[in-house]
Amino acid sequence: MLGQEFLDIAKKLLPMRTEAALRTAVGRSYYASFSCAAQLLLDLGFPMSQSAVDHEKAYYDLKNCGIAEMEELAKILYQLRRRRNEADYKMSSKDFLDHLACEFDLANAKLMVAEIERFYHEPLRTQLKNGILEYHRKVGLHS
Repeated sequence: MLGQEFLDIAKKLLPMRTEAALRTAVGRSYYASFSCAAQLLLDLGFPMSQSAVDHEKAYYDLKNCGIAEMEELAKILYQLRRRRNEADYKMSSKDFLDHLACEFDLANAKLMVAEIERFYHEPLRTQLKNGILEYHRKVGLHS
């Protein structure tokens, strides 16, 4: 399954405009972004544990790669994860009554998925891999 498919579900949920649909759309938007980021890291040769730690790993690897565009995408990933956690765990939040805010999350996820595709091509692919390797060296991680 491709992470992109989660975007299709989020798009179908948004027009329902119920709180449950909007919360779920935000969650699917995050997982679309995270899945694409995690797959890119795997494809670059960075192992993923297939556990909750991967969410942090993906964020930190992308945030510290030294490429400004990817660092901005890491910020989007972080924000989407924060929103997903709020949607899933903070039932008292009124943030998911705002259809436009949830549309913004979906737009950010679409942007992230599209931009991640660029990093499969040279020279960005090699720059990203080398940047993550350098970050791992600095912090003492073994890739």
